[in-house]
Amino acid sequence: TVGSAAKVETARSAGADLVIDYTQGNFADAILDWTDGVGVDVVIDNVGASVLDDNLRALRMGGIFVNFGLVGGMRATLDIKKLFFRQHQLRGSFMGSMDELTRGLRWLADGKIKPIIDRAYPLKDAAEAHRYIDSRAVKGKVVLIP
Repeated sequence: TVGSAAKVETARSAGADLVIDYTQGNFADAILDWTDGVGVDVVIDNVGASVLDDNLRALRMGGIFVNFGLVGGMRATLDIKKLFFRQHQLRGSFMGSMDELTRGLRWLADGKIKPIIDRAYPLKDAAEAHRYIDSRAVKGKVVLIP
């Protein structure tokens, strides 16, 4: 999901099969339509409480929900009956292991992972970089360089 029409093409050019601009409608509805009502295997969420219900609705039976962010709030109400009957797995993730970090850095060095770098700022301009991130216009990673 993306938050603007300008970000749709960025996601498509990175290889996304489906890109949903969540400002144009409900993303769970779009996912269920795309999957003929089945839902997706995994939802990886960096928002939190404000989208929990729709994230779970977008999951297939027995799907896995992973949360690693809380910008949309830290407290949500969960309908345990839906969790029970749909057999979802809920997981929280703070970070990976050192082995996973090493593997990811190896993939990066080998060219298997190609990050999208939106902008690079000198470290002395970190405040400007933060303002750019706050603008929500970012279409990739913002990097600070020494």
